[in-house]
Amino acid sequence: MKIREHFHTELFRKFWLTEFIIELLNNRRKEVRNQSEVEEEDPQADVSQGGAESGRTASVQKQWIESRTVQIEEQKLQIKVELLELEKQRFRWERFSEKRDQELERMRMENERMKLENDRMGLELKQRELGVEL
Repeated sequence: MKIREHFHTELFRKFWLTEFIIELLNNRRKEVRNQSEVEEEDPQADVSQGGAESGRTASVQKQWIESRTVQIEEQKLQIKVELLELEKQRFRWERFSEKRDQELERMRMENERMKLENDRMGLELKQRELGVEL
């Protein structure tokens, strides 16, 4: 049971980290987009900052962020798949465990019934012995 909880916790941690990284990348993408918009609005800024070079840098950054976002989304989906698989295994285990517990309970009740039957027969035997002695 502790192993299952560990896997579940580990997957949750991975899922949370990917969500956090996606949020950071989205924020960075917004920054790059805003920077590109400022450069497009102010052509003098391009000249003072190196012009085409800064535009290329922003474009490369934007492409990198988008590709990294796609990678992280893929990782996120993979983690969700693993999480679903673990949930499916947990469900199967719980179903199996329930059946086993029910069977054990039936056996306990049968044992108790047999003990009571033995006690009853023992008392009946003693009663017959006492009846014969009188």
